[in-house]
Amino acid sequence: MLTVFRETLIKVCQLAGTITAQDLDRPTPCQDWDLRDLLAHQLGELTGFTEAVSTGDAPPASFDPAVVDSDRLTAQWRRATSSLLDAATAADQDKIINLAGFGKLPVATVLRMQLLDTAVHGWDIASSIGRSYRPVDAVVTDVLGFARQIATRPEASTAFDASVAATEPAEAAPDDWATALQLLGRRTAPNAEWLR
Repeated sequence: MLTVFRETLIKVCQLAGTITAQDLDRPTPCQDWDLRDLLAHQLGELTGFTEAVSTGDAPPASFDPAVVDSDRLTAQWRRATSSLLDAATAADQDKIINLAGFGKLPVATVLRMQLLDTAVHGWDIASSIGRSYRPVDAVVTDVLGFARQIATRPEASTAFDASVAATEPAEAAPDDWATALQLLGRRTAPNAEWLR
């Protein structure tokens, strides 16, 4: 688990390192967020998860969106990624911690949640800047399992948009990764509405 967690965070960190100041106003698959908003959210999530894993608790404010500075984005992202990886490596995976908004969970479950967040938003970032991104198969399988749980909950998810799996063209969902993305509200078709 820690190996694929590390690989995924590092890969998305490298992807973020290719973003330029001109990219920050680009639309993303996340409703109502441009790329700057998405990056701010992700940096805040990295910070909040780091605090929760390393201390056992983190107030909701720890997850607040960060201020994105295009001149420092690569350094910001590397620092946030490195801090979370250090915390994850040092943590007892069975330790119960408090995650704001979700309650008490084992560290291993919290890291799986962060893995989903990083992988899906990694695709969002890549799509926004015209690149492709697909995590390794083990991550795809894990994300798909989580996505199915989220999509079938009676209550609306505040973390992801509603599933669009039933409305996407069949050819846009050739594999489990596309299916997972669609279950989490991502329109994966090449002519997706968010691109317009």
